[in-house]
Amino acid sequence: MSGFPVVPARGVLFIGDVHLWSRRPGRRLDEDFAACVLEKLRFALDAASSRDLLPVFLGDMFHAAREADDGLKARLLRLLLAQPRRAWSNVGNHDVSGLALAESDSLSLLLAAGALHAVPQGGAGVIVEGEGRRVGIGFTPHGVEIPDCVAGAFGDAAPDATVWVTHHDLAFNGRYPGSTALKPIAGCRLALNGHMHVGCAPVEMGETTWMNPGALTRISVTEAVHAPCVWELRFSDWGLRRIEVPHRRDVFDLTGRLVQPEAPRRDAEEGDAFDSAFAALLESSMMDPVAADDGAFLREMIEARLAAGDVSPTARRIVLGLLEDAAGRGASG
Repeated sequence: MSGFPVVPARGVLFIGDVHLWSRRPGRRLDEDFAACVLEKLRFALDAASSRDLLPVFLGDMFHAAREADDGLKARLLRLLLAQPRRAWSNVGNHDVSGLALAESDSLSLLLAAGALHAVPQGGAGVIVEGEGRRVGIGFTPHGVEIPDCVAGAFGDAAPDATVWVTHHDLAFNGRYPGSTALKPIAGCRLALNGHMHVGCAPVEMGETTWMNPGALTRISVTEAVHAPCVWELRFSDWGLRRIEVPHRRDVFDLTGRLVQPEAPRRDAEEGDAFDSAFAALLESSMMDPVAADDGAFLREMIEARLAAGDVSPTARRIVLGLLEDAAGRGASG
Protein backbone atom coordinates (compact mmCIF):
# COMPACT_ATOMS: atom_id res chain seq x y z
CA MET A 1 0.00 0.00 0.00
CA SER A 2 1.37 3.40 -0.97
CA GLY A 3 -0.66 5.40 1.50
CA PHE A 4 -1.85 7.74 -1.24
CA PRO A 5 -5.47 7.64 -2.42
CA VAL A 6 -5.97 6.21 -5.90
CA VAL A 7 -8.90 7.59 -7.91
CA PRO A 8 -10.09 5.89 -11.11
CA ALA A 9 -10.72 8.42 -13.91
CA ARG A 10 -9.92 8.99 -17.58
CA GLY A 11 -8.10 12.20 -16.76
CA VAL A 12 -8.18 15.45 -14.79
CA LEU A 13 -10.12 18.70 -15.15
CA PHE A 14 -8.14 21.69 -13.91
CA ILE A 15 -10.23 24.61 -12.62
CA GLY A 16 -8.73 28.05 -12.01
CA ASP A 17 -9.37 30.47 -9.15
CA VAL A 18 -13.06 30.45 -8.19
CA HIS A 19 -13.17 33.42 -5.77
CA LEU A 20 -16.63 32.65 -4.42
CA TRP A 21 -17.84 35.63 -2.37
CA SER A 22 -21.09 36.88 -0.92
CA ARG A 23 -20.15 40.43 -1.84
CA ARG A 24 -19.78 41.93 -5.31
CA PRO A 25 -16.29 43.01 -6.38
CA GLY A 26 -15.95 46.59 -7.48
CA ARG A 27 -16.82 47.31 -11.13
CA ARG A 28 -18.61 43.95 -11.58
CA LEU A 29 -22.13 44.50 -12.90
CA ASP A 30 -23.73 41.30 -11.56
CA GLU A 31 -26.96 41.58 -9.63
CA ASP A 32 -25.98 38.39 -7.78
CA PHE A 33 -22.23 37.80 -8.01
CA ALA A 34 -22.28 34.64 -5.86
CA ALA A 35 -24.92 33.02 -8.06
CA CYS A 36 -22.85 33.83 -11.15
CA VAL A 37 -19.78 32.15 -9.64
CA LEU A 38 -21.74 29.09 -8.52
CA GLU A 39 -23.16 28.68 -12.02
CA LYS A 40 -19.66 28.65 -13.52
CA LEU A 41 -18.56 26.18 -10.87
CA ARG A 42 -21.55 23.96 -11.60
CA PHE A 43 -20.68 23.98 -15.31
CA ALA A 44 -17.08 22.99 -14.54
CA LEU A 45 -18.06 20.16 -12.21
CA ASP A 46 -20.68 18.87 -14.64
CA ALA A 47 -18.00 18.85 -17.36
CA ALA A 48 -15.74 16.80 -15.10
CA SER A 49 -18.51 14.33 -14.31
CA SER A 50 -19.67 13.87 -17.91
CA ARG A 51 -16.10 13.35 -19.14
CA ASP A 52 -15.08 11.00 -16.31
CA LEU A 53 -12.45 13.40 -14.97
CA LEU A 54 -11.17 14.21 -11.47
CA PRO A 55 -11.75 17.94 -10.69
CA VAL A 56 -8.61 19.70 -9.42
CA PHE A 57 -8.79 23.34 -8.31
CA LEU A 58 -5.73 25.58 -8.61
CA GLY A 59 -6.48 27.54 -5.40
CA ASP A 60 -8.57 30.45 -4.10
CA MET A 61 -11.89 28.68 -3.77
CA PHE A 62 -12.98 31.68 -1.69
CA HIS A 63 -12.33 35.37 -2.19
CA ALA A 64 -12.48 36.04 1.56
CA ALA A 65 -10.69 33.48 3.72
CA ARG A 66 -13.51 33.60 6.25
CA GLU A 67 -16.69 33.82 4.20
CA ALA A 68 -19.41 35.33 6.39
CA ASP A 69 -22.47 33.97 4.57
CA ASP A 70 -23.32 30.53 5.97
CA GLY A 71 -26.02 30.06 3.35
CA LEU A 72 -23.50 30.51 0.55
CA LYS A 73 -21.14 27.99 2.13
CA ALA A 74 -24.06 25.53 2.43
CA ARG A 75 -24.85 25.94 -1.28
CA LEU A 76 -21.22 25.27 -2.14
CA LEU A 77 -21.11 22.21 0.13
CA ARG A 78 -24.19 20.72 -1.52
CA LEU A 79 -22.72 21.29 -4.97
CA LEU A 80 -19.39 19.66 -4.12
CA LEU A 81 -20.94 16.75 -2.22
CA ALA A 82 -23.25 15.96 -5.14
CA GLN A 83 -20.30 15.11 -7.40
CA PRO A 84 -19.37 11.48 -8.12
CA ARG A 85 -15.76 12.20 -7.10
CA ARG A 86 -14.40 14.40 -4.35
CA ALA A 87 -12.41 17.22 -5.91
CA TRP A 88 -8.89 18.17 -4.85
CA SER A 89 -7.66 21.72 -4.40
CA ASN A 90 -4.53 23.71 -3.87
CA VAL A 91 -4.53 26.36 -1.11
CA GLY A 92 -4.40 29.91 -2.44
CA ASN A 93 -3.58 33.19 -0.75
CA HIS A 94 -7.27 34.14 -0.53
CA ASP A 95 -8.05 30.86 1.22
CA VAL A 96 -5.98 31.69 4.30
CA SER A 97 -6.38 34.44 6.86
CA GLY A 98 -2.79 34.11 8.05
CA LEU A 99 0.35 32.46 6.78
CA ALA A 100 -1.23 29.00 6.59
CA LEU A 101 -4.69 27.43 6.53
CA ALA A 102 -6.43 27.72 9.90
CA GLU A 103 -9.44 25.86 11.26
CA SER A 104 -11.42 29.11 11.21
CA ASP A 105 -10.84 29.57 7.47
CA SER A 106 -13.78 28.61 5.27
CA LEU A 107 -11.74 26.18 3.18
CA SER A 108 -11.17 24.13 6.33
CA LEU A 109 -14.94 23.67 6.62
CA LEU A 110 -15.03 22.07 3.17
CA LEU A 111 -12.19 19.74 4.14
CA ALA A 112 -13.78 18.79 7.47
CA ALA A 113 -17.10 18.08 5.75
CA GLY A 114 -15.39 15.74 3.29
CA ALA A 115 -16.52 17.88 0.35
CA LEU A 116 -12.98 18.57 -0.83
CA HIS A 117 -9.44 17.23 -0.40
CA ALA A 118 -6.26 19.28 -0.07
CA VAL A 119 -2.65 19.12 1.09
CA PRO A 120 -2.49 22.32 3.20
CA GLN A 121 1.27 22.14 3.77
CA GLY A 122 2.02 21.02 0.23
CA GLY A 123 3.32 17.79 -1.24
CA ALA A 124 2.08 14.70 -3.05
CA GLY A 125 -1.70 14.38 -2.97
CA VAL A 126 -3.52 11.82 -5.09
CA ILE A 127 -2.91 9.25 -7.82
CA VAL A 128 -5.34 9.19 -10.74
CA GLU A 129 -5.50 5.87 -12.57
CA GLY A 130 -7.07 5.32 -15.97
CA GLU A 131 -6.46 4.72 -19.68
CA GLY A 132 -3.53 2.49 -18.73
CA ARG A 133 -1.75 5.30 -16.84
CA ARG A 134 -1.07 6.22 -13.23
CA VAL A 135 -0.62 9.98 -12.80
CA GLY A 136 0.36 11.59 -9.51
CA ILE A 137 -1.00 15.04 -8.61
CA GLY A 138 0.94 17.17 -6.12
CA PHE A 139 0.46 20.64 -4.69
CA THR A 140 2.47 23.65 -3.54
CA PRO A 141 0.26 26.22 -1.74
CA HIS A 142 0.79 29.95 -1.98
CA GLY A 143 3.71 31.09 0.15
CA VAL A 144 5.46 27.70 0.03
CA GLU A 145 8.58 27.35 -2.09
CA ILE A 146 8.09 25.37 -5.28
CA PRO A 147 10.28 22.24 -5.13
CA ASP A 148 13.17 21.66 -7.52
CA CYS A 149 12.47 17.94 -7.65
CA VAL A 150 9.36 15.81 -7.09
CA ALA A 151 10.83 12.51 -8.25
CA GLY A 152 9.97 9.98 -5.58
CA ALA A 153 7.32 12.24 -4.02
CA PHE A 154 4.83 9.37 -4.16
CA GLY A 155 7.23 6.84 -2.69
CA ASP A 156 6.62 3.26 -3.71
CA ALA A 157 3.51 4.30 -5.69
CA ALA A 158 5.81 5.46 -8.52
CA PRO A 159 3.25 6.95 -10.96
CA ASP A 160 3.97 6.96 -14.68
CA ALA A 161 3.92 10.76 -14.67
CA THR A 162 3.62 13.53 -12.11
CA VAL A 163 1.65 16.77 -12.43
CA TRP A 164 2.23 19.60 -9.95
CA VAL A 165 -0.15 22.43 -9.02
CA THR A 166 1.15 25.80 -7.76
CA HIS A 167 -0.37 29.14 -6.74
CA HIS A 168 2.35 31.72 -7.27
CA ASP A 169 3.25 34.95 -9.08
CA LEU A 170 5.38 33.44 -11.84
CA ALA A 171 7.31 35.13 -14.63
CA PHE A 172 5.50 33.58 -17.61
CA ASN A 173 6.05 36.69 -19.73
CA GLY A 174 9.47 37.69 -18.41
CA ARG A 175 10.75 38.72 -14.99
CA TYR A 176 9.18 41.66 -13.16
CA PRO A 177 9.37 42.88 -9.54
CA GLY A 178 7.98 40.32 -7.12
CA SER A 179 7.72 37.50 -9.65
CA THR A 180 9.34 34.07 -9.35
CA ALA A 181 11.28 32.71 -12.28
CA LEU A 182 9.95 29.58 -13.95
CA LYS A 183 12.17 26.55 -13.52
CA PRO A 184 12.24 22.89 -14.44
CA ILE A 185 10.98 20.54 -11.74
CA ALA A 186 12.76 17.22 -11.88
CA GLY A 187 10.27 14.39 -12.12
CA CYS A 188 7.40 16.70 -13.12
CA ARG A 189 5.98 16.49 -16.63
CA LEU A 190 3.34 19.21 -16.30
CA ALA A 191 2.91 22.10 -13.84
CA LEU A 192 -0.23 24.23 -13.65
CA ASN A 193 -0.36 27.53 -11.82
CA GLY A 194 -3.26 29.42 -10.26
CA HIS A 195 -3.17 32.91 -8.69
CA MET A 196 -2.54 34.73 -11.99
CA HIS A 197 -6.01 35.42 -13.38
CA VAL A 198 -5.24 35.92 -17.07
CA GLY A 199 -4.17 32.90 -19.10
CA CYS A 200 -0.58 32.69 -20.32
CA ALA A 201 1.03 30.74 -23.13
CA PRO A 202 2.67 27.46 -22.04
CA VAL A 203 6.40 27.55 -21.32
CA GLU A 204 8.74 24.56 -21.53
CA MET A 205 11.45 24.40 -18.88
CA GLY A 206 13.49 21.26 -19.28
CA GLU A 207 11.22 18.25 -18.79
CA THR A 208 8.47 20.43 -17.29
CA THR A 209 5.76 22.20 -19.28
CA TRP A 210 4.33 25.14 -17.32
CA MET A 211 0.77 26.35 -17.85
CA ASN A 212 -1.24 29.22 -16.38
CA PRO A 213 -4.90 28.65 -17.37
CA GLY A 214 -6.29 31.81 -15.73
CA ALA A 215 -9.16 32.23 -13.30
CA LEU A 216 -12.65 30.77 -13.47
CA THR A 217 -13.95 34.11 -12.18
CA ARG A 218 -12.84 37.57 -13.29
CA ILE A 219 -12.42 39.88 -10.31
CA SER A 220 -10.68 42.95 -11.69
CA VAL A 221 -11.28 45.09 -14.77
CA THR A 222 -7.73 44.20 -15.83
CA GLU A 223 -9.07 40.68 -16.49
CA ALA A 224 -11.90 41.83 -18.75
CA VAL A 225 -10.39 40.29 -21.90
CA HIS A 226 -9.86 36.91 -20.23
CA ALA A 227 -12.30 34.19 -21.33
CA PRO A 228 -12.94 31.87 -18.34
CA CYS A 229 -12.18 28.27 -19.18
CA VAL A 230 -11.22 24.93 -17.66
CA TRP A 231 -8.64 22.50 -19.01
CA GLU A 232 -9.06 18.79 -19.57
CA LEU A 233 -6.03 16.52 -19.34
CA ARG A 234 -6.97 13.27 -21.06
CA PHE A 235 -4.64 10.39 -20.25
CA SER A 236 -5.33 8.49 -23.49
CA ASP A 237 -3.20 10.88 -25.56
CA TRP A 238 -1.78 13.13 -22.84
CA GLY A 239 -3.55 16.03 -24.56
CA LEU A 240 -4.74 19.25 -22.92
CA ARG A 241 -8.06 20.55 -24.19
CA ARG A 242 -9.53 23.95 -23.42
CA ILE A 243 -13.22 24.09 -22.46
CA GLU A 244 -14.65 27.61 -22.43
CA VAL A 245 -17.05 28.33 -19.59
CA PRO A 246 -20.26 30.23 -20.49
CA HIS A 247 -19.82 33.79 -19.35
CA ARG A 248 -20.95 37.34 -19.95
CA ARG A 249 -18.34 39.23 -21.93
CA ASP A 250 -19.06 42.77 -20.75
CA VAL A 251 -19.28 42.21 -17.02
CA PHE A 252 -17.38 45.30 -15.79
CA ASP A 253 -18.31 48.95 -15.38
CA LEU A 254 -15.53 50.67 -17.34
CA THR A 255 -16.48 54.20 -16.28
CA GLY A 256 -13.36 56.34 -16.18
CA ARG A 257 -11.05 53.63 -17.47
CA LEU A 258 -10.52 55.45 -20.78
CA VAL A 259 -9.13 58.50 -18.97
CA GLN A 260 -5.36 58.28 -18.99
CA PRO A 261 -3.56 59.18 -15.76
CA GLU A 262 -1.45 62.29 -15.76
CA ALA A 263 2.00 61.68 -17.23
CA PRO A 264 4.56 61.12 -14.47
CA ARG A 265 7.04 63.88 -13.71
CA ARG A 266 10.57 62.99 -14.78
CA ASP A 267 11.85 64.20 -11.44
CA ALA A 268 9.30 62.24 -9.40
CA GLU A 269 10.91 60.74 -6.33
CA GLU A 270 9.86 57.53 -4.63
CA GLY A 271 8.98 59.38 -1.43
CA ASP A 272 6.55 61.65 -3.27
CA ALA A 273 4.71 58.78 -4.93
CA PHE A 274 4.69 56.74 -1.73
CA ASP A 275 3.29 59.67 0.28
CA SER A 276 0.69 60.35 -2.41
CA ALA A 277 -0.50 56.74 -2.44
CA PHE A 278 -0.50 56.57 1.34
CA ALA A 279 -2.56 59.76 1.50
CA ALA A 280 -5.08 58.25 -0.91
CA LEU A 281 -5.38 55.26 1.40
CA LEU A 282 -6.05 57.50 4.38
CA GLU A 283 -8.67 59.39 2.39
CA SER A 284 -10.56 56.12 1.89
CA SER A 285 -12.10 56.49 5.35
CA MET A 286 -14.20 59.33 3.94
CA MET A 287 -15.43 57.38 0.91
CA ASP A 288 -18.97 56.09 0.60
CA PRO A 289 -18.68 52.37 1.56
CA VAL A 290 -21.22 51.41 -1.10
CA ALA A 291 -19.38 53.28 -3.81
CA ALA A 292 -16.05 51.98 -2.56
CA ASP A 293 -17.38 48.38 -2.49
CA ASP A 294 -14.34 46.10 -2.02
CA GLY A 295 -11.82 48.86 -2.71
CA ALA A 296 -11.42 48.27 -6.44
CA PHE A 297 -11.78 51.94 -7.39
CA LEU A 298 -9.43 53.00 -4.59
CA ARG A 299 -6.87 50.37 -5.55
CA GLU A 300 -6.85 51.64 -9.14
CA MET A 301 -6.21 55.18 -7.91
CA ILE A 302 -3.42 54.08 -5.57
CA GLU A 303 -1.73 51.94 -8.22
CA ALA A 304 -1.85 54.86 -10.65
CA ARG A 305 -0.12 57.08 -8.08
CA LEU A 306 2.50 54.42 -7.38
CA ALA A 307 3.12 54.07 -11.12
CA ALA A 308 3.68 57.82 -11.37
CA GLY A 309 6.89 57.50 -9.38
CA ASP A 310 9.85 55.16 -9.12
CA VAL A 311 8.57 53.20 -6.13
CA SER A 312 10.43 50.15 -4.92
CA PRO A 313 8.64 46.77 -4.65
CA THR A 314 8.96 47.00 -0.84
CA ALA A 315 7.21 50.37 -0.65
CA ARG A 316 4.54 49.15 -3.07
CA ARG A 317 3.86 46.07 -0.91
CA ILE A 318 3.53 48.22 2.21
CA VAL A 319 0.90 50.51 0.68
CA LEU A 320 -1.08 47.73 -1.02
CA GLY A 321 -0.84 45.60 2.11
CA LEU A 322 -2.43 48.38 4.13
CA LEU A 323 -5.17 48.61 1.53
CA GLU A 324 -5.87 44.87 1.75
CA ASP A 325 -6.05 45.12 5.54
CA ALA A 326 -8.52 47.99 5.28
CA ALA A 327 -10.66 46.08 2.78
CA GLY A 328 -10.64 43.05 5.05
CA ARG A 329 -11.86 45.06 7.99
CA GLY A 330 -14.64 46.44 5.83
CA ALA A 331 -15.70 42.98 4.75
CA SER A 332 -15.93 41.74 8.34
CA GLY A 333 -17.73 44.79 9.59
